[in-house]
Amino acid sequence: RKLREVNFYQFIARKKSGNNEVSVIMFTFFPIDDDHNLIILAKRDVTSTLEYDILTGGRNRIGFLHLVQQRLRNSTSTDEYSMVFFNIQSLHHINVLHGITAGDTVLQHFYSTLGNSNLQPVAYARVEADHFYALVPRSQVTEDNIHSLCRLETTYKDKTIPYHCVCGIYHLTSLKELPANMCGKANVAANFVNDPFNKPWKEFDEELSKRYISDSEVIDRLDQALANNEFVPYYQPIVNVRTGRIEMAEALARWISPEYGFVSPGYFIPSLEKHGGVSRVDMSIANQVFELQRSRLREGKNAVPIDVNVSWVDFGDASFVNNLINHLQDEEVTSDLCRYEITESTISELSESNSKIIDLFKQYKAKLLIDDFGQGYSFSTMRDLDFCIVKLDKSLIDKLGTNRKADLLVDTFIGMFHKMGAKVVAEGVEKLQQVEYLRRVGCDYIQGYYFYRPMPQSEFIALLDKEAEMQPIQEEKASEQVWVEREILEAQYDQLKKSNEEAA
Repeated sequence: RKLREVNFYQFIARKKSGNNEVSVIMFTFFPIDDDHNLIILAKRDVTSTLEYDILTGGRNRIGFLHLVQQRLRNSTSTDEYSMVFFNIQSLHHINVLHGITAGDTVLQHFYSTLGNSNLQPVAYARVEADHFYALVPRSQVTEDNIHSLCRLETTYKDKTIPYHCVCGIYHLTSLKELPANMCGKANVAANFVNDPFNKPWKEFDEELSKRYISDSEVIDRLDQALANNEFVPYYQPIVNVRTGRIEMAEALARWISPEYGFVSPGYFIPSLEKHGGVSRVDMSIANQVFELQRSRLREGKNAVPIDVNVSWVDFGDASFVNNLINHLQDEEVTSDLCRYEITESTISELSESNSKIIDLFKQYKAKLLIDDFGQGYSFSTMRDLDFCIVKLDKSLIDKLGTNRKADLLVDTFIGMFHKMGAKVVAEGVEKLQQVEYLRRVGCDYIQGYYFYRPMPQSEFIALLDKEAEMQPIQEEKASEQVWVEREILEAQYDQLKKSNEEAA
């Protein structure tokens, strides 16, 4: 019947051998005469074609899921295994800087390293692009074993290529659960990694399950979320390293959903960048920051410069670009008060594909900040832009005091950018020792949890008003006075936050 319908019939079956190994057999039928009296059957083992990854030589997604199912069939306890997911974060930049073959070398290196690691995986695979999964004994899921796989390096053409991963962990709760669901939960956990350098892993729990929304749900809810003003800026103050006073702030996009609660930006921003819509969110945040500055100026209150993040994706959106021009042309809120943070990778994209944007920045004298400096991009991509501030990436700051080369790099970068007429912000500062070192080497500003975490607009406004009441500190006396005044201010801020929480 099938042959008369399509003149060609094919199907796949699985064959289990005596040692429980499963192979995939493809059966093909086709007639060799018009009457279908003579039919040829071809049988072929296509296990390697369908279930194995050409690049690594190991299992692909299909093969991995089948192998996991087979292993779990012989298991008697849900506490026996965990599903672990790894996502290589820097592969795109490796491909750009060193070429696709270098990226393939990294993928092969990680696959081999994972298989020989102390996690002792019973099944592991590259399932797509830079995503890897492993079914491992739960007893082997330790901090040391996971961390050792998140910071690696390999060699390509006599060059050392470092790379890093984030990891999601799901401890199995039911042997009847589909392996694909286990993989999905491990993947979700990785999306909620908050500190990819110090703790690049996250375990899945029910709280994450409540906060998780799929890519499609993000896109489906975007229009409604924007209409309901669910995307709001959270402000992280940036302080003068010598006086401890707030001199600027960064506006960070946050999504507070009535249905899902506080949605992690580490999840919804990549979803929007991948499927479209991030420019609309960035524009909403920029407009809210602009209106805050306008409001404070009209009320006669102090307004510190606030930086908004822009992505290379934004510059392909005509509405975003027009909105940016309108802000730059406004005579009431000057470009000194609303500034734009762009990453080194964004500069590279603009330099190669959209030099008109660079001309636009120059024409309207936009104030630009280079964000995440130190992640490994070429200095040459920065030559065409006039930038007022460079922000040193947290990965550089984390190693201060523990790595002599890191200390030397930070010192050198600060001196270099000062000679270029730019100020320097150190991001991710969390320790007093880092503050003291940065002050000694002449860093201008500090951003990080040591002083302030990102906060909602109401708290930020109250903090600015409180700080305006403080007496100015002479810079030469700052080292003696700043910590005393800072303690007073933080005590006032903590009291204010407590009052707000009680009122809520």
